Amino acid sequence: MPGHVARFRLLLAGTLCVGVGACLSTEGYYRYQDGGPTGTAGTSGAAGSGGSGAAGTMGVGGSTGGTTAGTAGTAATGGRGGTTGAAGTTGAAGAAAGRGGTTGAGGTAGTAGGRGGTTGTAGATGTAGGSGTVLFMDDFESGATKWDLGLNLATGKVIADGSQVLNLAETAGDQAFAAAPLTQPNWTNVSIEARVKVLSFTGTSSSDCAAICARFGDPSHFYYFALQSDGKAKIKIQNNGNSSIGSSIDIGFQANTWYTLKLMLVGSSLTAYVNGQMVGAVVTDSTLAMGGVGLMVQRTNAEFDDVVVRTAP
Repeated sequence: MPGHVARFRLLLAGTLCVGVGACLSTEGYYRYQDGGPTGTAGTSGAAGSGGSGAAGTMGVGGSTGGTTAGTAGTAATGGRGGTTGAAGTTGAAGAAAGRGGTTGAGGTAGTAGGRGGTTGTAGATGTAGGSGTVLFMDDFESGATKWDLGLNLATGKVIADGSQVLNLAETAGDQAFAAAPLTQPNWTNVSIEARVKVLSFTGTSSSDCAAICARFGDPSHFYYFALQSDGKAKIKIQNNGNSSIGSSIDIGFQANTWYTLKLMLVGSSLTAYVNGQMVGAVVTDSTLAMGGVGLMVQRTNAEFDDVVVRTAP
């Protein structure tokens, strides 16, 4: 039995060798296994199309910066105009949109309000009361030694009323004076100015007054500008008797109030002022040509201060 099996195996092996045409060596066998039939050449692949990627869009140039010059700052009077703003830098082109140019800076505003003009030097203060050479003045701080008080004067004295003032009073109805200078000059074109305050009128006549006098020659010859008891002012002349040479002037008179009276004489023209303002019309009279100055009261109690006499043009 074992021999039969061995022969069967040898017979089967020989049959297998005849079935394949020949028995191959181990090397040939493996060559047969590696080499396959020659493959058909593959079809050449079509050439790839050239890439058609669109060229990158050229970046839009940056907007030109504000080409309008910065508005000049408004200059107030005397102000310096604003500096012109510089134009913006042009944006560079690029793949991405260019960045807009920098906007030109606005002009610097003019200095607000402009630089104020240099303040003008204040004018020199004029000589107290106006122009003209001062011929005489008195504020009574040294008494009344510059005055002649012996002309029909019932009462004349220096008293205190804030400062030293000359008080004149008369009750009988006569004109009473303080005249200056003591030696009467021959002044022609002059002005006399004084502060006058009426304390009371003691009579009933509208001629009762306190007055400043010019071209005073004596108690019977002078011009005067009077504050009357009727509450009005008037230019008058005493020439051996009283006469009005101007109309009554309503000045809103009040007792116990200081008024600055001024009478200017140039040739035959006489002009009156109250508190620095011309009042009434210029009047003319050529009766009296020259003289000194005076202060006068009639049935009146009044005070006088700051008397100044000047040349008139």
